[in-house]
Amino acid sequence: MTTGIEITESVVEKMCDELIHKMGGDVVRLSQRRPSKVQLGLPDRRYRLPIGAAFWFECKAPHGQLSRKQYEFLSAERTCGQLASCGGLDELLALAQSCLRWTGKSSEQICDATLEAWQSKGFRGERKTPLTRNNR
Repeated sequence: MTTGIEITESVVEKMCDELIHKMGGDVVRLSQRRPSKVQLGLPDRRYRLPIGAAFWFECKAPHGQLSRKQYEFLSAERTCGQLASCGGLDELLALAQSCLRWTGKSSEQICDATLEAWQSKGFRGERKTPLTRNNR
């Protein structure tokens, strides 16, 4: 049964920010409602946990998609050894818990798996190929 309530990206952002605050962390908000001229693909957030861990995070509603530029930014950060991921509350919780060493998976493994999963959904504004259609 569906409730008909759509979770928007702004709701996801608020929930994610609240989670980080409850963990004692800081939130650096980078999202803008207008197109940014700073850096295409810049993630919505930079989260900092009290243990000294920090990571880029692009908040996404369950039905959302990354833009190609967002994926490229996050992937480039991963290539440079930085933690960078995307998704909603579940993905953020998994990453934050791994940073705090509450789970067995490494933060790097979680970032890589999450980016791969969101990449498989296809990129916002791009035509679906047969491969991305089958992964939805």
